[in-house]
Amino acid sequence: MRYKVLLIQIIATFFIWSSLNLLYENYIHFTDEVYKFAYYMLIVLVVIYFNRKLRTYLLKDKK
Repeated sequence: MRYKVLLIQIIATFFIWSSLNLLYENYIHFTDEVYKFAYYMLIVLVVIYFNRKLRTYLLKDKK
C-alpha cells in the first residue's frame, strides 16, 4: 500500500516537472527525460519486487 502511494507521488511529481520543462526546453530534451525516468522507475520497481519476494521468503522461514 505504501509503495502504491509512493509510486503515485513519484509519477505525479515527474509529470508536473516534465510539463514545466516543456515550457522552457525543446521536445528532444523532454523525450530524453522520459527515457531516463522510465529507466529509473524500472530499477525502483525491480527493487520493490525483490524486496517483497525476500520479505515473504523470510516470513515463511520464520513460521
